Amino acid sequence: MTTKAVALGTLAALCLAGCGGPVRPAIAVSEIPPGEYQAGVFIALAPTLQPDGEVVAAVLYTMPGGRRIEVRDSPRWWLWERALGRATGTEHLALVKSPANYSIVSLTGGDGRPIAYAVLHRTGVRGSVQDWGDKSVLFLSTLHFLDPNYIQSNDGRSQ
Repeated sequence: MTTKAVALGTLAALCLAGCGGPVRPAIAVSEIPPGEYQAGVFIALAPTLQPDGEVVAAVLYTMPGGRRIEVRDSPRWWLWERALGRATGTEHLALVKSPANYSIVSLTGGDGRPIAYAVLHRTGVRGSVQDWGDKSVLFLSTLHFLDPNYIQSNDGRSQ
């Protein structure tokens, strides 16, 4: 085997090791099972497009001691995360104007079992999960939630 072949093989292995696994869509569920969770809420830092007046993009319920989950939003830096601490799966009811404006989804691990639950704005936010080494990343697309004119006029930076 030539040095060039070894170098290319090593480069390919490093690239594959650094890339995440397959992207998994969030799966709609009817409710969050009762239990103990750690919760966080993601609130818009820009005006929203929603006629319902909602500013909560998502509420994330993770299982204590479970897989670490990092959240990334797109467009970046326009959601503020506020930790809610210990939760039972119903805390979102006090944070949103109407539960009817939201969908409940399960976020699954590579084995198909739930690793977290999320409450996403029904018409404005989409979610998907990808494993990156020892953590999972929840991608929140807020393209139909946040006002793009406001974001563009502020150079993509939150105030």
